[in-house]
Amino acid sequence: MRSLSEILLPTDFSPRSVEVARYAAGVACHFHARIALLHVLPLPNPAWTAMWDGSVVYDVLTRQKQDTCNRLNLFLADEFGGLEVHRAVA
Repeated sequence: MRSLSEILLPTDFSPRSVEVARYAAGVACHFHARIALLHVLPLPNPAWTAMWDGSVVYDVLTRQKQDTCNRLNLFLADEFGGLEVHRAVA
């Protein structure tokens, strides 16, 4: 039987991704695998750069990334309780 050492688990926080994450937690527990939980932020609207200078866009994106990191840290925290989980926002 093959063994898993790490599971890449992308999420968009939708109800479907919650179901998949719960399933992945069970698989990770069975195989004693780590979970790499990933959320990818959408690209900013190109019109933003025309409307504001780069510092405003940078501030907005920084805030969005921080808010998403906080949300990812809370995402199914109980279900991932005994597992090694690496969380990343890109």
